[in-house]
Amino acid sequence: MYKSITDERCFMHKIFFLQHYFWLLFTVLPFFIGCDGTENPDPNVSVRFFHSIYQYPTGGISHFLTYGDFNQDGAPDIAVTNYNTDKVAVLLRNSEKGNFRLHVDYAVGKGPGMVKAEDIDGDGYGDLGVVNQNEDTISLLYGKGDGTFEPSQAIALKAGAKPLALVFSDINKDGLADILVAASGTGEIGYLLNAGNRTWSECQYIPCGSSPRWLLSIDLDKNGEVDLVVSNRDSNNISVLLSQTNSPFSTKLDYAVGTYPRGIETMDINADTYPDLIVANAGSGNYSLLINDTHGGFTLTNTLQSQAFPMKILIEDLNEDGYLDILGLLYGELTLSTGELANGPFAAAEIFYGSQGGNFTYQKMINLGVGAIDIDKVDLNADTKKDLIFTLSGLNRVGVIYGDGKAFSRMETRPLLDGDIGTMTFGDYNGDSVNEIIICSNRSAYFKVFQVNTDLSLTEKGKWDVSGVIQSIESTSIDNNNNSVDLVFCEREVMGVTVYLNNGQGVFQKKGTYSIKDPTFSHLPYPSSVAVGDVNNDGNKDIVTANPGADTVSVLLGDGTGAFGSAKETIVGDYPMAVKLADVNHDGKLDLLFVSSKDPNDADDQSPSRFVCWFGHGDGTFDKSTQKRYATNGNPRGLLMVDLDRDGDLEAVTIHPTGQTVVVFGAKPDGSFVSIDSIKIGKNPKSVFSWDIDNNGFPDLISINGDSTISVVLNKGKLQFSSAYYYYAGHSPISGIPFDIDKDGIYDLIIANNASNDVSFVLGRKP
Repeated sequence: MYKSITDERCFMHKIFFLQHYFWLLFTVLPFFIGCDGTENPDPNVSVRFFHSIYQYPTGGISHFLTYGDFNQDGAPDIAVTNYNTDKVAVLLRNSEKGNFRLHVDYAVGKGPGMVKAEDIDGDGYGDLGVVNQNEDTISLLYGKGDGTFEPSQAIALKAGAKPLALVFSDINKDGLADILVAASGTGEIGYLLNAGNRTWSECQYIPCGSSPRWLLSIDLDKNGEVDLVVSNRDSNNISVLLSQTNSPFSTKLDYAVGTYPRGIETMDINADTYPDLIVANAGSGNYSLLINDTHGGFTLTNTLQSQAFPMKILIEDLNEDGYLDILGLLYGELTLSTGELANGPFAAAEIFYGSQGGNFTYQKMINLGVGAIDIDKVDLNADTKKDLIFTLSGLNRVGVIYGDGKAFSRMETRPLLDGDIGTMTFGDYNGDSVNEIIICSNRSAYFKVFQVNTDLSLTEKGKWDVSGVIQSIESTSIDNNNNSVDLVFCEREVMGVTVYLNNGQGVFQKKGTYSIKDPTFSHLPYPSSVAVGDVNNDGNKDIVTANPGADTVSVLLGDGTGAFGSAKETIVGDYPMAVKLADVNHDGKLDLLFVSSKDPNDADDQSPSRFVCWFGHGDGTFDKSTQKRYATNGNPRGLLMVDLDRDGDLEAVTIHPTGQTVVVFGAKPDGSFVSIDSIKIGKNPKSVFSWDIDNNGFPDLISINGDSTISVVLNKGKLQFSSAYYYYAGHSPISGIPFDIDKDGIYDLIIANNASNDVSFVLGRKP
């Protein structure tokens, strides 16, 4: 599903930030900044219509995190290093409200990376240690016990050390926490003994492998001494440093693992009471499992294949079945099948369930956000279940997912799929009274039918090749021979519409591709959208398409068998993009509604943006003399017809991706409209739906946005609307559909992700 990275080193380099900074600045970050320019810790903490990540600003490009009770209130707090500001952000948990307060920053060294919390001076208060890779130092921040810290103190390392990892451990068993540091620049491990009174011994260095990146301190052979395991990225191995009495790390053993090893964790895989090792290999995309021989020696016994590029490992019984599970943090820049670099770094967590005999089975992938570099587990809300905290470098935030004892069963998951992901639709295609979904390829000419399972997986039911890439599709009954749901769609660079008839059992057969070109016209119409309805009142379904390049709409009359006659085009002008059919004046005849604007391919075209209505004659034609045009925001690309005020008249909602807005037009019984409100709904809205999400009797507006957010605009009644609530989901979505995935009576969302070429399941919830 994912193309392997070739050099994981870019992960820590500044070029990464240059590549993505402007994308983040102008697409994602504005939604998490208040109108007055201040950061909002979490605008959705009490209004949450979807199971999505809680996010809190950190004030910079967040890299690594740690936790501890810094203010002695019994609730875990979080500390995060911000690579671009050379600061540590401390977020105190608000025990009363259950969220985190706005961060307080403390200056450290240049290029801060890994951070660890420990009481290093023995005063009972949590302190912080930070490695500064750009100046070869360690910063220590001593806590005061009230949630604040003293100014940082720097400890110099040797020139060129480039420290990347840090751990505290009592090496000499004097009751004080000592420091272990990975000097990636020199291929060494350094340790500093705690002399008390905030003083430290001179750093002692021990050779290890090339470019050490991770440290794990543990007694591997049960001799009572602190041993050390090191992942060496550039030598593709781990070093095990065994200690003897008064001889720390005196025995070094190297073991080959995968390429670019990063995180290391320990668990007793074979139930012999000795700690075994699991190593995340970011380059080869797998995990190495090594069994302890009870003397601190290891044998590689198994390799687990990852879905992407694992960077860190957490071990926990996530589903509470008595067996420890593996959670791997996935990170990496994705390369699409077109060769294009995806916008923003992908980040997710994959879960492997453990079982008897030390076996592990891949279970699922949950979305984390953009650029998750570090992750940890902690019980934030004192419910005995471990929660996840993680940095989101792509959002300048820290994320929180609360545990449920079911492996985060309600959070956004990404079922595994083969092929490309594009536009989607849904319907009961096999007549079992349960909806299935259709996913069209965004790059190839085919569509697939999937059964959606309540365990948040997909089962492919069939694949059909077509002539071109499908860009607009409708699920509706076309022929009069059965009540099955058929398909009508437009294909890219095809001057026609294609009909596939359903045999009632979910098996489709092509009926035909019907030209939308009127032979009396000389231009070349290519459709952008399609609508289906009985426009001539003969009881048969007809087709209408919007043809923006030709400034026309085409009408194709159906005969009830799924076949259609010759197209009749009508010039409507001004680049019509989206078309709908509805009886807005209540005369029993379908009317034509569409949005129009200037042609983006014609620099001289300055046509205004409009929402347009033509009344229908009921004979397959529309009356231009009844045309009513309503000014709307710039570049409308979508249209939604819905009765927002429950008065029996359909309101119109025009969708404006470039303006990040929707415009609501109130409907009158005579078929006329009046502009009501322009609502900011999100960056580049891709799919906009309407249902009563807050159960107040009025349909609300829900948008899936290209910047990886979901926005909800609440309808208060009388065509009054709230500001948008935002929830992070997906990875550069291209389309989406509402769907009750878990059959709980609450609409969920299925999102097609362009950047990661997969789908996201986002479960709805009652606020």
